Amino acid sequence: MHNLYKLRDLLVKELEEYGSVGELSKASLDSVNKLSHAAKNVCKVINYCEDDGSVLKAYRDDKEHYSEVKEELREELLRMVQSF
Repeated sequence: MHNLYKLRDLLVKELEEYGSVGELSKASLDSVNKLSHAAKNVCKVINYCEDDGSVLKAYRDDKEHYSEVKEELREELLRMVQSF
């Protein structure tokens, strides 16, 4: 869980650095977009964990649906990691 907080803080720090630059290029805007989406998704994962409503608990009674959500979450996390 601590690593999720560190990742969120790193993403926010990067966004703040872009905010202090002033005018942004198209490539920079694309980076800001990706960073903001990644930060949002990390926050969602943190909220799941803090609410004690982890994906496993939330969908334990519906294993088929749990598998779909687990796979979507795994793919999203892989995309986030690969974008760095």
